[in-house]
Amino acid sequence: MIMTKRGLRKKGINGKGKGAGFESDVCKLLTPWWGHDFHRVPASGGLHWKKVDSVGGDIICEDKLFPLSIECKKQEDWNFDQVVSGVGEVYNYWSQCVRDAMEHGKVPWLVFSKNLRPKFFMMRLSDYNKFIVSSKKNLPDTVVITRSSHKSFGVPVLIGFLDQFLQTYTKQDVLNSLKL
Repeated sequence: MIMTKRGLRKKGINGKGKGAGFESDVCKLLTPWWGHDFHRVPASGGLHWKKVDSVGGDIICEDKLFPLSIECKKQEDWNFDQVVSGVGEVYNYWSQCVRDAMEHGKVPWLVFSKNLRPKFFMMRLSDYNKFIVSSKKNLPDTVVITRSSHKSFGVPVLIGFLDQFLQTYTKQDVLNSLKL
């Protein structure tokens, strides 16, 4: 509790704590889905170990075959009107995700949310289409954004609910999609 001029109020969580908690939550969701442990990267993706090219994004998997570079963001400064209009913070998140993935030879995957909202994922539409072709499964509730005025959003992307993705696609579906 914090004492303010207006009285006591609950202490809010700081941005680092909120982000770390979100990353931990995502790790807990991905671990049983993939069958290997996921961990937060020290310094939240800012760490680059010498001669280790698998350390990228905010969370990593112990399985070296895991193909995604995952960036996690839980912040309040975005909304879907901005995403559809091609403006706002989600594009900065996506740009960071793509840069990190390219640097490590992985597929960019953004997981994002805000308070009292579900977890969403964003990925390139071309990568998602490989999941559909290899598994013959399709997610019901997705949004495809095909163009944008923002420079970091140069390719079509798909946004969907993380829980639906994890319920629809298996580890084998992901690995099979890489063979296409």
